[in-house]
Amino acid sequence: MDNIRYGPNRTLVCWFIVFVMGLFFSACGGDTPKRSPDKPEVKQEVKEQPGKPDAKSTKELPKVFVVHSYHPEYEWVASINRGIKSVFQSYPAELNFYYMDTLRKPDDESKKARGEEALQATNDWKPHIVITCDDNAQAAFGKHLVGRKDLKLVFCGVNKDPGFYGYPA
Repeated sequence: MDNIRYGPNRTLVCWFIVFVMGLFFSACGGDTPKRSPDKPEVKQEVKEQPGKPDAKSTKELPKVFVVHSYHPEYEWVASINRGIKSVFQSYPAELNFYYMDTLRKPDDESKKARGEEALQATNDWKPHIVITCDDNAQAAFGKHLVGRKDLKLVFCGVNKDPGFYGYPA
């Protein structure tokens, strides 16, 4: 499982996410927020797993649900989270992170259960963007979102051919 490459690839993934988020927000008509010294800065709500976001969600901000294959202490996951959070300093959004923890719970039953939990959280919370990270998240969760019109799906850290999960190749 430690075949994940670091270095330039990690940076490329973070910049790719920045690029996709910029496209999404510009397509939504959102401009880069102009900060004024007399106006308070909009703070993003960052929620960490487990699962369901709380009911007092901010309605005005875009909702972004990030589903990782692994646990938050894993350096690959932490670096992706840093990249995502840095993007949303310029584009405020409500973030929710979900960690499938498949390195420590690698059996198929656990992967399937965690994928179903993430799918249920998606259906309950109704995010605008879902970011899936690494192959286990694609297999147990992301592939079930292909073709949905109610959200934008961004995937990263995919080692298999994206077509394997039904993604455009």
